[in-house]
Amino acid sequence: MTLQAFTRANVRSFSDEVTATLEALAKKHGVSVTRGTGRFSDRQYTVKLQFDIVNLAEKSSFELHARSLGLAPTDFGREFISQGTVYKIVGVRPRRRKFPVLCENMRTGKQILFTEGGVKQGLMLSSGVLPKPASVAPMSMPKTGLTPEIKSKFEGLAGRLSPENLCCDGEISGAQVVARKRQIMAEWAALELQAGVRVSEDEVWGWRR
Repeated sequence: MTLQAFTRANVRSFSDEVTATLEALAKKHGVSVTRGTGRFSDRQYTVKLQFDIVNLAEKSSFELHARSLGLAPTDFGREFISQGTVYKIVGVRPRRRKFPVLCENMRTGKQILFTEGGVKQGLMLSSGVLPKPASVAPMSMPKTGLTPEIKSKFEGLAGRLSPENLCCDGEISGAQVVARKRQIMAEWAALELQAGVRVSEDEVWGWRR
């Protein structure tokens, strides 16, 4: 499909497709690719990309032991937030039973060991997936459906997710962008739970047409 102009509705899917294409090329050359902040107008989209040399030995070791830690082999290189700091998964230390996952502080470059539980929680929060409290039954909350009020809240969240709003036109750091997105996606997941239905960002933008 040929783009006639960049819009909030298509820039995210376009960016995801570009990143996926670059990931295949990066893998061929033994590097990883990370998409950073970006901004767009109707005629131009600018985004920051970072390429890093992949430690193949660390990657292979992680893929070998990931499932025993409750992680996926593809989690290698993923970023998450812990106590307001962005970390990247860069390896595994299976003999360190309490702290087996090696991560890198994306601001300082310092490496630190995490518990597998801490990493899993960080990945869930960064993806906007919130674990349900054990004391709350899964069906205890009445489902409201997509009422006008709920739709309005989804529209507000979609607006906050647009690249220029999420990145504050490039005026905040990558870590702050990740933290903002995590919070928005957590609110999105809570709204879906309240409504009792899954709602995509594209669907929300379609309501405005």
